[in-house]
Amino acid sequence: MENYIKNKWYLEDILTIQYLNNLDIKKIHYIIEKYDSIDELIRLKSEFQDELFGNAVTKARDEAKRQIELCNKESIRIITFWDSEYPRLLKEIQSAPTVLYIKGTLQSSDAISISIVGTRKNTSYGALCTELFAEFFAKNGIIITSGLADGIDRIAHKSALNAKGFTYAVLGSSLDKIYPVSSERIFHQIYESGGAIISEYKLGTITRPQYFVQRNRIISGISKATIIVESKKKGGALITADFAFEQDRELYAIPGKINSPTSEGTNYLIHLNKAKLIQNPEQVLLDLNFSFQNSTRIISSQNAKFDDKNEQLIYDVINDEPIHIDTIVEKTQLDISEVLVKLLNMEFNGFVKQIPGKYYIKK
Repeated sequence: MENYIKNKWYLEDILTIQYLNNLDIKKIHYIIEKYDSIDELIRLKSEFQDELFGNAVTKARDEAKRQIELCNKESIRIITFWDSEYPRLLKEIQSAPTVLYIKGTLQSSDAISISIVGTRKNTSYGALCTELFAEFFAKNGIIITSGLADGIDRIAHKSALNAKGFTYAVLGSSLDKIYPVSSERIFHQIYESGGAIISEYKLGTITRPQYFVQRNRIISGISKATIIVESKKKGGALITADFAFEQDRELYAIPGKINSPTSEGTNYLIHLNKAKLIQNPEQVLLDLNFSFQNSTRIISSQNAKFDDKNEQLIYDVINDEPIHIDTIVEKTQLDISEVLVKLLNMEFNGFVKQIPGKYYIKK
């Protein structure tokens, strides 16, 4: 027999209240905290007569039963604000979701998450920074949380998976409507690797633009800190930054070039003293008083020296902007076969990185 979740409230009862029209999160929480059961609420319905009018409760209960059955078929768990596995930090925010739909595995309610978000149209610099930070955190047991969007979000998820860590993806859609469609593959990889896909929307919900704004409060709320990698001045990532700031979470921004549109937002956050300027992931864990291992290795053109003169020559023509292999050959006047061998060795040792299209950048 199903256990009570809160007083004499079953999951079906809580979903029934959730699915009633004209009840916001604040009212739902008030009802479940005040009344011992849904039966008591119906019996003493004086302050909620409009919401409980006619067959509204019957319709909502039918929908609750349907959702429970659908979720069971799809191996989706439904957890409520009052369940022990509901993330502790998320409980602390205003308008914490009453219900979360989970595909995959939530770590312990006290597990530490750091959110990494940014523009959908990132630069190679943004990709490198995201990989560096996400992999470092994941290797140190930190959950990486993001929004499954194109660009920085997806790179953050992939980097956590590459480091054999856990990652949470918070959707602005229901779990049966993956958005964007291009994220379907990583959607499955996340939950198959021990992470979780999270949504506050019941199955079959029609996706609306405002839902992606609303989900940002969950991304920041579930996390101890939020890092904005790249964003335009009015980018969606800045909405997440606003939520993190309001929730009194640690907020960081990675600085970028003053003439780069994708760094307008991050530089602006730093200018306003709203976000801390961050240059390495260790800084975050030190601020949070966490111990860490596997320090990152950040190499600059000023301190990278090579015994092999041709490796030095190749390295000196590569910078933070992608450069094609043909351009490297042209500038160094070396044979392409030698350049490829040297680049492979330099990539193996962590000095350069190859990106799609036979382009290279400093790492």
